[in-house]
Amino acid sequence: MIYVSHALPVNEPVKSYAPGSSERAELKARLKTMADERIDIPLIIGGKEIRTGQRSETVMPHNHRHVLADWHRAGPSEIDQAIEEVRLDVQNGIGEETVLRGDN
Repeated sequence: MIYVSHALPVNEPVKSYAPGSSERAELKARLKTMADERIDIPLIIGGKEIRTGQRSETVMPHNHRHVLADWHRAGPSEIDQAIEEVRLDVQNGIGEETVLRGDN
């Protein structure tokens, strides 16, 4: 059996987003920019972008008619490809934070 462990995650600083704060103004500006965009989100498998052509839409939570992005769905072939990529990474010891232990 192979066990893979990673370094503990570190949270980013907590911001207040209080009325009148620069964080709040930056957030509102970014949300406005995002609302005016419609992006294409590919699958990422083995560091490569994969576009299957089978897409679904991501909508605004408060306005389901407003589409923010189109994302590509994974099918059995892409799932198998992703599993194989992880298997190869583990086999090759890829990843700085990866520690492999086991009897195989």
